[in-house]
Amino acid sequence: DAEEGSSPLKCTMSKPGAVVRLQQMQLTRNNKSPRWGNDQYFHEQLQIPQSSKDGACLLFEGMAREGIAIALSPEKRFAFGYTYECVFGERGNTVVLLRRKTKAKGGPDSESLVTQRPSRVCAENAWTSYWVCLWQGKLYAGLGEVAGEQCVALLDDIARQDQPAPDEKSARYIGFGNSGTGDRQAPGAVKIRNIKLTSVPPSIISKLNKINEEDLEFVAIGEDEMDEETKTLLLQYKEECQKARA
Repeated sequence: DAEEGSSPLKCTMSKPGAVVRLQQMQLTRNNKSPRWGNDQYFHEQLQIPQSSKDGACLLFEGMAREGIAIALSPEKRFAFGYTYECVFGERGNTVVLLRRKTKAKGGPDSESLVTQRPSRVCAENAWTSYWVCLWQGKLYAGLGEVAGEQCVALLDDIARQDQPAPDEKSARYIGFGNSGTGDRQAPGAVKIRNIKLTSVPPSIISKLNKINEEDLEFVAIGEDEMDEETKTLLLQYKEECQKARA
């Protein structure tokens, strides 16, 4: 909602009832990350309708076993150095991954800015609400219908000298993909619906600015249905993050 005295924000929305079904993307060597090699994962109409310097706020519902991949790019393709990635359900649905690759194919991994947070956030047989916000050098990802609440991952890009300028090469287009690896079972489709895309509303900015690393939540959707291997992986990732913050 627009605040009193402000102009209503323009919003790009998918058609009511429309469901986008995504098959597995081609992955890089050793299934490390999805290949956004062309513009097939982007759509001309799926772009922020207002000035991109006001950031990006994406809300949608997804249904997947793993690997709901999102790219925020200044162009209708993956632009190395400027595109931010978010993957809900990375590593067999045990991690939420946020990344900005600064080198193209063949570049050292150390040239990428990456953060991974343990959580089980995908559900294969139920719709789950997600949100992603890019605001002033920080990328946020969370669950629920309200952006800025139940945040599960945060990528801080402010201190990087190669950070994209706010008024140049700012994110404008959104791409969706399926980065499921199918390492323990055949990869399944990713379904997306109820897409809403706009610049970051003032009411959300105040919530984002209050989020710190210690505020990030650990989520385990369908915990009762996990196999022992998944439970062990989640516990290990959670312990690693706790040690890193200590």
